[in-house]
Amino acid sequence: MIEIELLKIMIQYTKNHKEGFTAWLSDYNLTEYIQENGHRYIVAIETVITLDDSFKPILIYHNSIKPYIHYGGWYDKENKIYLIEKVLLFETLKFAMRTAREHNQRFIYDFKEKKEIKVNEVI
Repeated sequence: MIEIELLKIMIQYTKNHKEGFTAWLSDYNLTEYIQENGHRYIVAIETVITLDDSFKPILIYHNSIKPYIHYGGWYDKENKIYLIEKVLLFETLKFAMRTAREHNQRFIYDFKEKKEIKVNEVI
């Protein structure tokens, strides 16, 4: 039952943050946590759900729907879908890039600079 409720929350959160988001499923404020701990680089590691332009689920990865600390969402303009993914936070660009490559990611997100970084542009 927790999975269905979690899915509903994620879909509603995506509707309210169409430009993208990182969410923290705990009592901590994510922005404050990142500022205090320096974990500014965000890397997706596993897709949980994909949604079409009207936010209807296209594909739900049932094995991935478990309470997790960090989730991120973004809009893939090329494929016109929203993705909700499990994410990890990193302090250093080096480890963020290594993890992104291991998970075949095209981008990581720099929370401090509020911008995407292409994985293939950084050595």
